[in-house]
Amino acid sequence: MDHASTSHSTAPGVSRWAVEFGTAAFVAVIGAVVLNGSLEQGIGWSSTGPESGYFPFYIGLLIIVSGTISAISALRSKFRLAHSHARGEIFLEYSKLKPVLQVFLPTAIYIVSIRWLGLYIASAVFVAAFMMWHGNYRWKALWTGIGTSAFFYLVLELWFKIDLFKGPLLAWLLDR
Repeated sequence: MDHASTSHSTAPGVSRWAVEFGTAAFVAVIGAVVLNGSLEQGIGWSSTGPESGYFPFYIGLLIIVSGTISAISALRSKFRLAHSHARGEIFLEYSKLKPVLQVFLPTAIYIVSIRWLGLYIASAVFVAAFMMWHGNYRWKALWTGIGTSAFFYLVLELWFKIDLFKGPLLAWLLDR
C-alpha cells in the first residue's frame, strides 16, 4: 500500500495521534507497575549491595519517562493539527477494524483463559478454534491443536524438564 495515498484518508477512523497517545500512556502505566513492584522489593542498598528492586526501579522510571515524552509528543501533534485546520493521519479506518478485531479478540481471550485452563489446554483450544474459524478446517484443526499442545508438553515438560503453567484443570487431570 502506498503511504501517500492512505496518510490523509477521508474515511472515518482512529487517528494516528490517538493511537500514539494511547500507546504512550500504556507504556507509562507499565513503567508504573514495574516501579511499584520494585518499591515492594526494596530499592536501597543493603550490606551486600543493591536490594532486589534497585535496578527494576530505574528501568521502570525510564519506561515512565519515555512513555510520558511520547504522550506529550502525540498531544503536541494533535494541537498542531488543530491550529492548522488540517485533517490528521488516520491510523486505522473503521471499515478495516473488523479483521484486526478478528485476530485481537481471540488472542485476548486466549491470554485470559490461560489462567483457568493452563497453557496447554488453552493453546490447544486456541489453535483449533483459529484454524476452524479462519482456515475453515474441521477435524484437522482439532487434531492439530491437540497435537501441538501434546508435542510441546512432551518436549518441554518431559524432555527439557521445563515446568510451564498447567492451570487448575490440567493439574487436576494429571494428579488423578
